[in-house]
Amino acid sequence: MNANDGHGLSSQCSRSKTLTLLLLNVSIVAAYIVGLLHRDSDLLGPALALGSAIAVAQALLLCRVDGTLARLLTMYVALLSFLFCFGVVAAWDLPVGAGAAGSWQSRLAGGARLVFLGQVFAIPALVVLAPINLWLLSRGKAVPARD
Repeated sequence: MNANDGHGLSSQCSRSKTLTLLLLNVSIVAAYIVGLLHRDSDLLGPALALGSAIAVAQALLLCRVDGTLARLLTMYVALLSFLFCFGVVAAWDLPVGAGAAGSWQSRLAGGARLVFLGQVFAIPALVVLAPINLWLLSRGKAVPARD
């Protein structure tokens, strides 16, 4: 399979479109995180670092997948990945559920709980980000002529 046969994960975006997606995703994710966590300075740094890294990976993947449903799924999986990783970090030294403080059981439980509960606050960000990303990705595509 080569990059020109239309299959696989070859990039479908120009450099300018990829850079636009990167800047847009990181900016919106960072603004949303700062808006939610501006009073908790201990969690703000790790949340921004994780959110920015996952937003960059999401933007790069969005240029490589084709189809609206696949792109929406990519955005949703990126959201769940952020929530889980941030839940693990937030519960690093806390007792969560039946686990002792600082145990991996407690950390993983924190990640799972944040995935479950965090969607309430994170889905609005996805509702804002998804249409913008889909519009940017569809911009500039030629409509195939019908014979």
